[in-house]
Amino acid sequence: MSTLRWPVRLFVGAVVAAGLLAGVATFPATGPRGDDLIVFAVLFAMATAGQLRAVHVSVKMKVTVSDTATFAAALVLSPFLAILVAGGSSLIGLRFSWRMPLYNRLFNAASWMLATGAASVAYHAVAGSAPLALVHPLGIAVAAVLGYGVKVLLVDVVVGLQLRRAPLASWWSRHRADLPVHGALYALGAVAALSIEGHLWALVLFLVPMGLVLVVLRETSRMREQTRAAIVELADLIDRRDTYTYGHSLRVAHYAGRVARRLKMQPAQIDVVTEAARLHDIGKITTPDRVLQKPGPLDADEIAEMHKHCDAGFELLRRMGDFWDGAQLVRCHHERPDGTGYPRALLGTEVALEASVIAVCDAYDAMTSDRIYRTALPRERVLAELRGGRGTQWHAVVVDALLGLVEEDRRLEDASGALARVSVAT
Repeated sequence: MSTLRWPVRLFVGAVVAAGLLAGVATFPATGPRGDDLIVFAVLFAMATAGQLRAVHVSVKMKVTVSDTATFAAALVLSPFLAILVAGGSSLIGLRFSWRMPLYNRLFNAASWMLATGAASVAYHAVAGSAPLALVHPLGIAVAAVLGYGVKVLLVDVVVGLQLRRAPLASWWSRHRADLPVHGALYALGAVAALSIEGHLWALVLFLVPMGLVLVVLRETSRMREQTRAAIVELADLIDRRDTYTYGHSLRVAHYAGRVARRLKMQPAQIDVVTEAARLHDIGKITTPDRVLQKPGPLDADEIAEMHKHCDAGFELLRRMGDFWDGAQLVRCHHERPDGTGYPRALLGTEVALEASVIAVCDAYDAMTSDRIYRTALPRERVLAELRGGRGTQWHAVVVDALLGLVEEDRRLEDASGALARVSVAT
């Protein structure tokens, strides 16, 4: 956790503390009834099984069929027991995610606890002590909206802090594909809760629809992965339009990932930067060949036409929730800290560090590659251009990171060359 930015650390710590406080605050004065303990055990087992079969529907968001069990717990159990179902099952499920850091597991478990606790408190506040079957559907609806909203908001805030973007930016674009899935899981949870009133054994029957939802989730996830692969392939096809730039986006993505790691960005940031770098020129699908492949300097009208590719790439990617964060970087990869970039002439810190990483790697590959209008620039010229744009064309720390990588690669090349010469001599 020490590698996280301090706002992220504070927020994660606050959420974990809030989850623990929620459990303490809802601790009942009297012990639960025997029937409640049986219901608790069954729902806990169902929720744990669901957590062990989580499906990642995007890079940063996963869905589990345990939503059915935890929502049913929020409706039929006390807030304290419902929180135990959510938090306990989440911790057990995440226990098998060996690559997930401890702070990440605790944050996820606390998020489930707070969301389920909020849903349970809201439902009981609306429903009072009346039997579940006699309660107006308003209570169930309020509980579902609040439970979903709290969980998604907490994840969006921590991701926003991590990626330095507004947490609620384009909320609908990023979550609209997930809403039907969550709605179906909550509806199943409500029906399961109703069945508990007189037929506890009927909960076993809900394993079948939960399994069907899981299958649908996995199929949806597979289709999303296929869509992502198709978009990447489209970016490669655009590179092929010009033999001089073929492989450019792939190289830029390679450089950008290395620079992001050297800047000690978080894994989620590195993934977004690398993917956006791979797609940074996808908007050139709208650029005419006469402009894209012109062997000489562009005139004013042609420059204006070329500048449109940033917004065109953004418009293409923003429609897919999985690409929203990368879409913003694609739009800004020609912005400059001195305010002279395009398409929006952002200034200073308005230019995201991640966008500057893509920009400097884009420029570096362009300078070190042959183009239709010139050959690759000499090494010293490239280094001079990078130093000259430090703090004006690109953020200074980003330039320093790239220069460090270039120097590191040079030393490795020299060492490899020396080793080869020694091998030949012997």
